[in-house]
Amino acid sequence: MKKTIADALNGIKTAKEASEALDLILKVIRDKSLKVTKCPDAIDDIRRIKGHADVGGVIALIWTADDIIDHAKDIGVRLSKKKANEILDTISRRHDCNEGVNWDVIDVHINF
Repeated sequence: MKKTIADALNGIKTAKEASEALDLILKVIRDKSLKVTKCPDAIDDIRRIKGHADVGGVIALIWTADDIIDHAKDIGVRLSKKKANEILDTISRRHDCNEGVNWDVIDVHINF
């Protein structure tokens, strides 16, 4: 099994690889090394998605505080882990379902 979520999600091509990635995400959430806020049913949702991963027809996208921090660094902004988590929380609560979460949305929140 891969050691990081980024490694697990990179290059998924098979249902087995998707299932292994979801197993890792569940482990990280259980270990509380990934902040899950405003989503008390996140583990149940991931188990439900994992059940569908074996047959296909499912997509799940993961954004982490490290994604936010690295992107901020790329555009010349320094962010703490706390601020990156606040940005993720805000995006989670307020994103436009028609637009989704993308780098433009993240840029707005970084520069706000």
